[in-house]
Amino acid sequence: MHVRAALDDEAAQFMIDNLSPWIKDVEGANKSYEYMLREHKRRFNLNKARKVIEQLKTDHAKIPGNLPFKLPKTWPGMLLVLERCGDLVE
Repeated sequence: MHVRAALDDEAAQFMIDNLSPWIKDVEGANKSYEYMLREHKRRFNLNKARKVIEQLKTDHAKIPGNLPFKLPKTWPGMLLVLERCGDLVE
């Protein structure tokens, strides 16, 4: 089954701003959205994504060393972030 979907402008821009380098442009945001919907039955939720990113940054700030926050460098780690940013659809 091929899913054709599109994010609204605000959600796409959030993904570009906060999920870089994984998401670089509107096309990438929409491809990610379609992939998560098709393969993992997850629909991106902007409100949930805002909370997830904020929580990741808060948790990261507790790690000694004062290193800048970065998203996971590997796909399995990024997939977990994307799953947390979406709602399960039946």
